[in-house]
Amino acid sequence: MTEPSSKKSKMSALAQLKNFTVVVADTGDFETMKKYKPTDATTNPSLILAAAKMPQYKDLISKALKLAVANGKLVKILHLSIFFFSCIYKSFLNKLYFKMYFTDHRTIEEQTEEAMDNLVVLFGTEILSLIPGRVSTEVDARLSFDKEASIAKAIKYIKMYEKAGIPKERVLIKLASTWEGIQAAKVLEQEHGIHCNLTLLFSLYQAIACAESDVTLISPFVGRILDWHVANTDKKSFEPLKDPGVQSVTNIYNYFKKFNYKTVVMGASFRNIGEIKALAGCDLLTISPKLLEELELSNEPLTEYLTVKNGKASDLNKIEIDEAKFRWEMNEDKMANDKLSEGIRNFAADSRKLEKILTEMLKSSNRLIGRHFISRIPSTRSKKNPRRVCKVCSDKGKYMNGIRGRKETSYYCKICDVPLCIILDKKLIWVPHLKERKSANNRFHLLHPILNSKILPIQHKLFICKLINKPIHSYNLVMVSQFAVLPNHPTSVQFRHFNQ
Repeated sequence: MTEPSSKKSKMSALAQLKNFTVVVADTGDFETMKKYKPTDATTNPSLILAAAKMPQYKDLISKALKLAVANGKLVKILHLSIFFFSCIYKSFLNKLYFKMYFTDHRTIEEQTEEAMDNLVVLFGTEILSLIPGRVSTEVDARLSFDKEASIAKAIKYIKMYEKAGIPKERVLIKLASTWEGIQAAKVLEQEHGIHCNLTLLFSLYQAIACAESDVTLISPFVGRILDWHVANTDKKSFEPLKDPGVQSVTNIYNYFKKFNYKTVVMGASFRNIGEIKALAGCDLLTISPKLLEELELSNEPLTEYLTVKNGKASDLNKIEIDEAKFRWEMNEDKMANDKLSEGIRNFAADSRKLEKILTEMLKSSNRLIGRHFISRIPSTRSKKNPRRVCKVCSDKGKYMNGIRGRKETSYYCKICDVPLCIILDKKLIWVPHLKERKSANNRFHLLHPILNSKILPIQHKLFICKLINKPIHSYNLVMVSQFAVLPNHPTSVQFRHFNQ
């Protein structure tokens, strides 16, 4: 094995490292990327959750929420239908708003999932405007054991990127290094030409399975391996070159170079710059902002420890692997098994936290723009058809007359979780508050011919605000006018006129 080369210079350690290795920013913070100018960048649920809490990303989150709401198929179909019927009903359709905001047919959970997808892609798109290379976008960790769902989510992300003008060559889809994740990556690489980054990788057997599947890139974790050994062995500190995480990545790198695998190695999850320096020469290293700053401030000479020449000279033997072998070796490696499971759980937990934030914001948005989910109040043991006091009616009495009004109803909004009274009239459902339906300024009923038309598929005629226990066909459609929040009335409603 040849002696490692060193780079003696007054350059910073970060500048020296860039001569040996592609430096990747392990962050979702745009300012960090502008400062340190990495080639590539990676994201994960934890990084996006941290960024989502920062005030400077408020606009990006708002955009994700708006896209989630606007992407309902019903909106697009109604626009097409209005254009079609405008040729027939010009006399009155010309008076309508063409930029209408109807409630789509999705539940709040589906809207939240769409918002999550939009958010990760928006972050990736913004990052790609700051770096020359690629961004890694991670598939939900809760899909780590579902091959088909992982493939579908990855394809969706790529389509969203392409719609934003980003070619798929600039995107790496991150998947957990479970057997299912590796097989999903194999399908994506070979059948769809989608490049993948296999993360949460802690053992040589995971790495070999990825290489045999022609995965573009793997991310073996250094710091988390060190964490496990510190917590589970008597030794609490390690020299950089003897760090178990460093040794694991070095072993994987040498194996790949010795047997000419095309998969590249990106060391990840560092605890100190000593680990980074000990892996100088690795194909890529993804580094957190804190450690990037430490490298920028250091000017110690850097040594290139990992080289192709050294890898080919290593005394490693070829290992054959299949599913049974993979699962057995993972079972035998307590550290790899523990850290893989822990990593998936932690990423899933952060995804749930981010979903909770987006759900609350969506609920607030839905109240503002009128997306109320009208449904029957669930029956109870004591009452087959329970009735409760309408929130709006009671508030009107409380705030306007000084006494509490009362109007009972069997319906409520699933989002607001409050009762709302409704009136059925000529196949329409509407909320009788603040405006009279037959007012000269209220023309929402003019859309009735469009809603009853046969050109619209039945599934798209079902508004989220629908009446339960009614036959579903073109003559039992339901429609609720747009809602607006009034001062002191968090659940008050009023009609939105199309002739404004």
